[in-house]
Amino acid sequence: MAEGAEPQLLTTAEAAQMLKLRESTLREHTRRGLVPCIRIGRLIRYDAADLAAWLETIKQPARPRS
Repeated sequence: MAEGAEPQLLTTAEAAQMLKLRESTLREHTRRGLVPCIRIGRLIRYDAADLAAWLETIKQPARPRS
């Protein structure tokens, strides 16, 4: 993120849509600490840049066909 740029905070519904997941799946992954999130009191928000970076870390290399 560029210096001084504000994070784009997403709701659970928006983050689930970005990740193409069901909201319940995202909530479970968040509860288990698998997805980066920001907790503000009881609210949970997701930084779009953090989610994009997280996706890069969980990518698996393509397997050659046999």
